[in-house]
Amino acid sequence: MDTWPGWDGWTPGGIRVRGPVKTGGTEEFATAGWIKGAFGVDLRPRVALWGERLPGDACGWAWVVTHLPTGWAMCGVDAPMSMMRMLVDSLAKLTDWSLINAESAVFMDSRVRAFFGEHPESFFPPSDTLGPWDGDI
Repeated sequence: MDTWPGWDGWTPGGIRVRGPVKTGGTEEFATAGWIKGAFGVDLRPRVALWGERLPGDACGWAWVVTHLPTGWAMCGVDAPMSMMRMLVDSLAKLTDWSLINAESAVFMDSRVRAFFGEHPESFFPPSDTLGPWDGDI
């Protein structure tokens, strides 16, 4: 399969993500995105607070990085595609993510937060986006 220019190692495809639902809790949903190793990324509209649109001058879209084995939406990335890919590649180097499951993910929390802290201008909570489950985009 040919790759898209600049997307070496990434494969377009369907990914399963977990997201909050307005009634509480989370649900799993399918969406289109790009996959590399244990990570998937998809592009989502950003919101200021639950369901509220951002001001017109703010970037309205962001990448959301999901750890595929757990469905954990780890972070939103407010950066161009090339920077997002570099950040995900750096995040991938923190551990063997294929071995992380829902029970062991908590042990990565401090390392992941430290990594995000090194790039505060790029990362934000994935809850600041509308996921594919929100329907009305």
